[in-house]
Amino acid sequence: MASADPTLLRAIALTIAETFLGDRASAESVAYSAIEWMEANAEKVGDSPLAWVTAIAVERSLATPPNPDRPYHRAREVLAEEVAAQPVSTRVALALVGICGFDRLTASQYSRRRVEEIDALLAPFSEILEDLVILRRSEPEPTTQPGVQALPETQPAAPPTLLAPRLPASVGTALSILLVIGLVLLVTVPHGERPTFAAPRSDPGGARGAACTTDGSTDATTLQVGAGNRPARLALPPGRIQAAPLILLIGDTGQSAEDVVHTTGLEAAAATQGIAVMSLDGTAQPWNVSAVADREDDIAMAADALSRAAEDSCLDVDRTVAVGFGTGAHLAAAIACSGEDRIRGLVMVRGAYAPPSCALAHGISVLIDSDTTDAILPFDGGWGISATRDPSYEPGASAATLGAWATLNECSTEETREGDASGIEVTGRDSCRDGVAVVSRTSVGYGHDWPPEVAGPVLELTLGLK
Repeated sequence: MASADPTLLRAIALTIAETFLGDRASAESVAYSAIEWMEANAEKVGDSPLAWVTAIAVERSLATPPNPDRPYHRAREVLAEEVAAQPVSTRVALALVGICGFDRLTASQYSRRRVEEIDALLAPFSEILEDLVILRRSEPEPTTQPGVQALPETQPAAPPTLLAPRLPASVGTALSILLVIGLVLLVTVPHGERPTFAAPRSDPGGARGAACTTDGSTDATTLQVGAGNRPARLALPPGRIQAAPLILLIGDTGQSAEDVVHTTGLEAAAATQGIAVMSLDGTAQPWNVSAVADREDDIAMAADALSRAAEDSCLDVDRTVAVGFGTGAHLAAAIACSGEDRIRGLVMVRGAYAPPSCALAHGISVLIDSDTTDAILPFDGGWGISATRDPSYEPGASAATLGAWATLNECSTEETREGDASGIEVTGRDSCRDGVAVVSRTSVGYGHDWPPEVAGPVLELTLGLK
């Protein structure tokens, strides 16, 4: 596990657990199990131990029944129900700022997110956060509680916080705080995030699937899919999940499922947001994008992979985003155009394509990520140097592909253009059918490599699916 103050890690886990459970013994058990999980999963935790301990502490707290003998236990149940409806990113931000009392800059550093992202995650909870600030400022200093440990006023390797985080002064104070939090949450908190690509789903779980608790250390499952029994890697997010959306990840020609997971880092990023990832294996043949008859049908293979994933009751495969890299992006587009109703979003990274025979039964949010210096699948279309050419189709130009998908989604003809902080030009078409959006991101100078910053928009699109 990366270097971090173990006292701080334990204090964060204990504060979160005691806030949810109101029972010191149960909180100690949850905090201990969170630290134990961290130590057993050092490779996964990497250099983000504070974000992981926060996420695991929230998950373990949600999975632990509150003590019914404690007064106001219904308020704690309300709090748990509301927080459980939020994606992991929101849970971590709420726990660090709302429960532990860190300022946004410190929460940004601990969660490895920009301050602007923390602000966006917390925006729907402004009234709750204001109430918590007042409650923390009026809170007396800890006194006679034996064994109660305060969070340090000054944290190692972090700027001073605006609000001194501390454990509740007493059980009575904690219960009073939780009653207020629970009641405010009950009447003010919307369910889920409101990302750019689509409105939040109206059913955060419900009939879509049973709630499941997965082992955070469980390895991905290998499934045999398609007529050729090819391997596909299915990874579920850790903790308590319900009706988790799915990313169907397709690498470039020749990439194995494990290789595309390593190249993109998307599986690990999705796990922090409660999203499952199924990665297809491309080592058997060049992707059969045009469904040429003399090769194995990769579109049918992908459909079989989705059907196999649908057997897991924890997943909602009807909210699947197809994410492809290189020629895998071309296959992802072909799958989305094949009448596969379970595909609700499409991301094409370094490989723009709109099949000429495409017809959509419903709107599909589309993200195209291109680089003007890509020499393998050029920004202006066609096959570049060292590309694995397929004479049955021609890759599209980025701008033309944006227009084609905007037409397929019946979007407005007006384009919006803006540059983000990293110099990437973002072009969008909205007012599309079914509330979707079609967006392109264009960078300069990165060539055909997978861009790490694309993970954020991919997860945003996935979390916004209806």
